[in-house]
Amino acid sequence: MPEEVQECANSYDYDFLVDCVAQLSAEIEGLDSDTFEKIMNNKESNEARELAYWWEMHQAANSLGEKIVKTCL
Repeated sequence: MPEEVQECANSYDYDFLVDCVAQLSAEIEGLDSDTFEKIMNNKESNEARELAYWWEMHQAANSLGEKIVKTCL
């Protein structure tokens, strides 16, 4: 994980956190499938499980946002 993303996770600055979400999302999307699977399915790491859960919620939020935009526009 890039140092800037970790700094974001430790910050309470809203604007900074919004930027971090975009950066973390881009980092995850840029992973090859093998690396993605190794990270997200690492049962021995609490951080990996938390990241996988965050990623699921992030994907669901993005999907909901897209549906709202299509419905309302």
